[in-house]
Amino acid sequence: MRAGDWSWLEVAKLVASLLIPLTLAGVGVFVHRVTRQFEHLQWRSQKLIEKRIAIYDDLAPLFNDLLCYFTYVGRWKEMSPPDVVALKRVVDKKIYMAAPLFRRDSQPSRGFGLCRLRPGRTQWGL
Repeated sequence: MRAGDWSWLEVAKLVASLLIPLTLAGVGVFVHRVTRQFEHLQWRSQKLIEKRIAIYDDLAPLFNDLLCYFTYVGRWKEMSPPDVVALKRVVDKKIYMAAPLFRRDSQPSRGFGLCRLRPGRTQWGL
């Protein structure tokens, strides 16, 4: 067979034999990038959750002290009103510093519920 006697079938076989490995390589690179992005998103979500848990661990005892004071339960007699105001300011500062780490609907301006709890009322929101 001479170089100039190529049929369309032989040209198609040659093109197909060249395109299949290139296509598989392109698909492999695409899949690798997608999985790497997914792993990065998963890692970022895990770190965010770890940070949220650390903030919760820091704020939970403070919230509990405030709740005990407002509902006359536990050690509420040991706290004076200036202590409660100071504790509330500490809680507010920590919450507002951590606000970007939480969803918008859980931020204090959207209703943490503590603002609605007043002395003399023993249930939330009443």
